[in-house]
Amino acid sequence: MPVRERPPMIVRPRPTFLQLFFIMRGSVVPRILPQIFGFAIYSAVILALARWFELDLGVFNITPFGLVGVTLSIYLSFRNNAAYDRWWEARKLWGTWSSKSAIWPAQPPVLSLTAPSSAPC
Repeated sequence: MPVRERPPMIVRPRPTFLQLFFIMRGSVVPRILPQIFGFAIYSAVILALARWFELDLGVFNITPFGLVGVTLSIYLSFRNNAAYDRWWEARKLWGTWSSKSAIWPAQPPVLSLTAPSSAPC
């Protein structure tokens, strides 16, 4: 019996560390780029208005931003845990369903389409 040769393996060149930042295929960057540009323009307008009207924005403290950041991180962690719990529950249910459905062909039919020959009275 002749030995079948396997097709050659596809080998692609490895991207360099700098090229990894500019790979757009499969990246979330094209999806969020409009929001990034929008916030950049928004912050530039705020900075231009502050300089135009000679406003001192240095009097603001970073404490409210830190509190909002901590609150947001706790909220997102709870949401992430809830989503993971739902995923894990669905995984368990799917595993149970698939393992029980594997034995269906081996089980005898419960309902018969033909009438029984002698019905007990």
